[in-house]
Amino acid sequence: MHPFELLRWYFVEYGYWTVAAVLLLENAGIPVPGETTLQRRFFHVSQEHLERGERFFRRYGSLTIFFARFLFGMRIIAGPMAGVLKMPWKQFFTFNFLGAAVWVSVIASLGYFFGSRWRWLLTRLQIVDVTIAVLVLLGALVLWRKRRTG
Repeated sequence: MHPFELLRWYFVEYGYWTVAAVLLLENAGIPVPGETTLQRRFFHVSQEHLERGERFFRRYGSLTIFFARFLFGMRIIAGPMAGVLKMPWKQFFTFNFLGAAVWVSVIASLGYFFGSRWRWLLTRLQIVDVTIAVLVLLGALVLWRKRRTG
């Protein structure tokens, strides 16, 4: 099976989780088609889903841009989505700037707070890393078995 066909199958089956995984892999330096993944037409997203996304963005666009800084993967797609859905640039700039300012303040404050607790934080993060790795492996195994039997 061609890699794009396989990726398309995963997108149809698992939707945005596939987009998140591909963008994560691309940002980790693995050569996967991250930019292509963000093209809706490539995956044949229905018009109904696009319209629902547009309605959501029109209603909550400013907050979406603001909070996109805090959600993994959203930083990447919020800007292009704002452009595609024709969000006024002043509104985008304002909420993107405010979101970035709050994001940097929060991250800098956390860095300051945990700077003196670096060893403690590393120990906790190692536990989180192992937990995430186990969950990813289990998820991959479940997907592999489902794909193999289905």
